[in-house]
Amino acid sequence: MKIFISIASYRDPLLGWTIWNCWENAKNKENLVFGVVEQELDEFALDLDQECLKDIKDQIRYVKIHPKDSKGACWARAEVQKLYQDEEYYLQIDSHIGFKPDWDVELTNGMLELEKYHEKPIITGYTQSLELLKSPSRVPDENKVELADNPPYTILCMKVVLVPEEVDQTFLTKGGYKLQIDSKFVDHFKPFCPAFLISGGFILAKKEFVHEIPYDSEIFFQGEEQTLAIRAFTKGFQMFHMMDAPLRHLYHNKFGDTEYRPLFWSEEEEYEHRETWTLIEKKSFVRIRDLYLNQIDDTPYGLGSVRTMEEYAELTGVDYINGYIHPKAFHGNNIFGKDYRKPL
Repeated sequence: MKIFISIASYRDPLLGWTIWNCWENAKNKENLVFGVVEQELDEFALDLDQECLKDIKDQIRYVKIHPKDSKGACWARAEVQKLYQDEEYYLQIDSHIGFKPDWDVELTNGMLELEKYHEKPIITGYTQSLELLKSPSRVPDENKVELADNPPYTILCMKVVLVPEEVDQTFLTKGGYKLQIDSKFVDHFKPFCPAFLISGGFILAKKEFVHEIPYDSEIFFQGEEQTLAIRAFTKGFQMFHMMDAPLRHLYHNKFGDTEYRPLFWSEEEEYEHRETWTLIEKKSFVRIRDLYLNQIDDTPYGLGSVRTMEEYAELTGVDYINGYIHPKAFHGNNIFGKDYRKPL
């Protein structure tokens, strides 16, 4: 069955390597379909006719956008979803991801296992790391990387932490909370762990995910993963972390002391976006508040009716409606300790 691989890239020289590495390490290469939206200057745009990519070219649906026309990460992911043509599997990744051999079989087999017990599973999470061994090249097979392997039973879980209030306004409290990831040693599950958040850089789901939870282009960056998770939960999806997902993520934008790619909000960008990122972010926070408080359930980007936000709060300890974090949310033990084969 076909796997649609969603990649939204912002000025990333590793985009070509990610596509090539993904294809090179797949067992069933003919089943891959790449949907790529590249936000890049013309002189640095992806060359689909270069040697390493020419055999893949017919499997790539590609759109290039000038960076000044970009409106942020979620907007770009929504643009990628316009390239989706109802393939059976939807795999969303970032543009700096490495893959282990036969990753496609391992992931689809994982979905088949979860579907024995759950109607709409999602495999997601922050995977183990990828490290650059040399400065990144725009020629895919010239890149040298290392795929990290953590000790067995160590997974990257998402949790709630305290942060300065001005850092993140996506949780509605005066105390300043942020949902983020942490490394956690778990010795009582294999191969999946129930989860309560989504990682935008790694999502594997069936086609229902795209149809029922389309990306909201009005959300900028912060809040992407939280809003996806609450929408998925209320629409009857169940999230899972995979104990050793067969892909690796580059978690920084530097090689040594040098930034190898600019970020949307980098001061060094040599042009201005048509809308400044601060203005887009302010409008995004309003959108997030509308979702949490008004639930905007009359649009495709609202909440579902299968489960409620109150049920989410009871299960996870994260109460968006009242702006409260229960202590159990800081560890996630109430979810991470559950058997993946049983309903939550």
